[in-house]
Amino acid sequence: MIKALTISGADDDRQLDLFGKAPQSAPRSAANGYAARPGSGPVGRTCGDCVSYCTVQSGARTHPKCGLVKAHWTRGAGSDIKRSAPACAAYSGQVEADRARLAPYLGAYALSIRAPWVSWIFGTGPDRKKWENRVWRPSFRPSYRGPLLIHLSQWWDTESVCDTIAEVGREWRSRHDYQMYAAIPDTLSTPSHLRALRGHLLGWVDLTDIRHGRDLAGEFWVDEGGASPEHHCCLKLENAQLLEDPVKCQGKLGLFRVQEWAGKAGACSAAPER
Repeated sequence: MIKALTISGADDDRQLDLFGKAPQSAPRSAANGYAARPGSGPVGRTCGDCVSYCTVQSGARTHPKCGLVKAHWTRGAGSDIKRSAPACAAYSGQVEADRARLAPYLGAYALSIRAPWVSWIFGTGPDRKKWENRVWRPSFRPSYRGPLLIHLSQWWDTESVCDTIAEVGREWRSRHDYQMYAAIPDTLSTPSHLRALRGHLLGWVDLTDIRHGRDLAGEFWVDEGGASPEHHCCLKLENAQLLEDPVKCQGKLGLFRVQEWAGKAGACSAAPER
């Protein structure tokens, strides 16, 4: 019988292979998730600062990944990376640029609105959307009045957006003799434009009033309040002005104050968006 040889020592007790050599340990699988060798990028930067850093939800676990090697992702930890790992040579500093552009708006009040409704807020002329519908309990309604940043929500459903545009257009033409879309800025005029601007601050308005929906019956942009008409309120938005360049920003529910960018590109989903 052939017996395995053993290396004995204070810090080493391994079996040799048939050729008398110590077997090489397998490389750590986690390293497979990096686009390049960690530490080969800018000093002081980490994977979490890179625009390609993202997370993938798998069951109850959240896996940190590098978006540059998405084609090689596994369903588990085999392609995970560490958020705190030193940046690699493929590092992109877009996050720093986003933080710098957001700095002038820190602390300002903002409101996140879904597409395509946000487009009509920045329309020109007397027929633009000046009432924003919300279902808020009285205790949740803000007392704030004044300048307000408009944020385009990350929510997206292509079919729903296109259906809403068509439905509003039909309703508009039933009341008026002209096309409403001529008043919408070109940068917000199509679903493809809107999809590209999700998660950005688009411009300023003045929040001048908050009224109950029942007081505005007959207004074109006021809906019926859904399942909770008793909590239906409408925010009056005036003096809308687009920013020259939209600014990336994390949105929240309700009226929120703009906060510093968290330093990651966002959550990547393994499932395609509709």
